[in-house]
Amino acid sequence: NGNLDVDGQTDLDVLNVSETATFSGLIDANGDLDVDGHTELDDLKVSGVTTMTSMLNASGNITIFNGSPKIHLTDSNNDSDFRIGNSDGKFVIHDATHDATRLRVQSSGLVEISSDFDVDGQTDLDVLNVAETATFSALVDVNNRLDVVGGANIDELNVTGVTTLGSGGSGQAVLKHQGV
Repeated sequence: NGNLDVDGQTDLDVLNVSETATFSGLIDANGDLDVDGHTELDDLKVSGVTTMTSMLNASGNITIFNGSPKIHLTDSNNDSDFRIGNSDGKFVIHDATHDATRLRVQSSGLVEISSDFDVDGQTDLDVLNVAETATFSALVDVNNRLDVVGGANIDELNVTGVTTLGSGGSGQAVLKHQGV
C-alpha cells in the first residue's frame, strides 16, 4: 500500500484508482471515456460530433466560427424546426421544416419579413412606406396632414374646421350636394 514508481511503459488490463490520480503528461485514450460525476476541464477541444442529452450551461460567451455559422433548433415533437445563423453577413431565422426564411436582418439594419407581420398593441413608426394595398379594419387617426396623390374613394367624409378646395390644375373645383 505504498507508492508505485514505474519508468517506461506499463500495460494494465484493468486499472482501478480509488483516490486522486495526477497526470503530468498527455493522456491518450483510444476507446470510450466514461466519466461519472463532476468533471472540470481547463481546455476542451472536440474535433468530431458532441452529443449532449441534457442542458449546455455556459457562463461565458459561445462563439461559432464558420463561413456560414448556424444553430439548428429541432423540435422533438414534430412541430416546425428552425435554424438561426449568419449567412453572408445577414442574420437569418429560417423555418427548416417549410424551407422558408422567416426573418432576415441585413448588415445595413434593413429587416426583411417574408410573410405576414402581426402586431398586437401600439406600434410607433417614424416613416411608413406601403408598396401594395393597405387595409384598415378600424379607425385611422391622422394627427397631421394627409397627402393623397392619385384618386381617393371615400364613402363618408366628415370635415371639421376650414376646408380648402383647389382646382388641381383643371381650372375648376366642383362641389355637389345631394339632398337628404
